[in-house]
Amino acid sequence: MNHEDPQSAVSGDSSHWLNRLDRATVLAENLLLLTLLGSMLGIAVWQIVARNLFSTGFIWADEYLRLAVLWIALTGSMVAARDHRHLRIDLLSRMLPPSLNRWADFIADTVTAIVCTVLAWYSLFFVLESHEYEDLAFDALPLWWFQSILPVGFLLMGIRYAIWAIRRLTMKPGESTTESVA
Repeated sequence: MNHEDPQSAVSGDSSHWLNRLDRATVLAENLLLLTLLGSMLGIAVWQIVARNLFSTGFIWADEYLRLAVLWIALTGSMVAARDHRHLRIDLLSRMLPPSLNRWADFIADTVTAIVCTVLAWYSLFFVLESHEYEDLAFDALPLWWFQSILPVGFLLMGIRYAIWAIRRLTMKPGESTTESVA
């Protein structure tokens, strides 16, 4: 007979569900990056070959490549935020005693979360303005569809850095944030 605490059973179920959701988002982000990078590489190579050998090419390729760079940059940034592998100046952590590193990292993660959230807010207005002016991509599709990665990406990064900051507060002294990740 199972005498498991009902609360721990619920917690275990939600933890299992969150782990599955996390794995699905990791897979989706990685597939998106691979698809974008592969298509960019293929289209760029084709453009070079077609222009040099056949004096032709895809009329939409240059615009696609510009938009794909935007998507790769934001998606790559979201992946870096997910894995906490962003670029950072590590001088402060080398100078501070280990007991203060957690607080310095908490402040850095909190400031990063705030900056990303502010960028999400203002990029939302940028996308809404593009929608209002009915800007087009590829002469047929609303440009705001493609620009929507800006507020979405910055918001997701802001949420992830807020989570990293909260983890810093809740971890035990001496514990690393990578140990607390499920």
